[in-house]
Amino acid sequence: MRKILVTLLTGMMLMVSTSAMALMIADGPYADTVVGERDNYLASADLGNSGSATELAWVQEVLGTDVDWITDYDYDSDEVIWLLTDDTGDNTYAFNLRGTPDFFIIKTGSGTNDSPNDHFLFENFASLEWAVLNLTADFGVDYEIKNIGKFSHGAEIGGGDTPVPEPGTMMLLGVGMFGLAIFGKRRMNK
Repeated sequence: MRKILVTLLTGMMLMVSTSAMALMIADGPYADTVVGERDNYLASADLGNSGSATELAWVQEVLGTDVDWITDYDYDSDEVIWLLTDDTGDNTYAFNLRGTPDFFIIKTGSGTNDSPNDHFLFENFASLEWAVLNLTADFGVDYEIKNIGKFSHGAEIGGGDTPVPEPGTMMLLGVGMFGLAIFGKRRMNK
């Protein structure tokens, strides 16, 4: 009976556990830092030299909800440190956000002939304190790291809360605690 119970619990844990593909910084002082997965590109627009109010109205229109900035920030292009991830063949870079937003926008300088858009909206995934972008796929042109030097500013939208653990993680924790309780009871009975 005990073997059947252990087999069932092990099977349940394996069914619930999920594999996640997490990218890491490839080299330098942040080498092996886990930055999560690539963030989801949602939309882009040519808003020119618009102000925060125009940008926020565009974000609200795209998301279809009334959101607000967590932070609106200006950067010098050398303040944003773009770090190559271990997904090197895919032109994927990461940089550290100031908060843990649900969404963020990036404004580059001016667009190009291939992609006139200069505002890009992303949904933040996994490791919320990192922006993880594929420069070629997300910016719609053969973007290279030198072009991102036109980075003007960005804004973080919504969220800022502590991430909630996945249900699978909680189940694994519960099974582990259940196992410890059984072990402790057995020990007391001896």
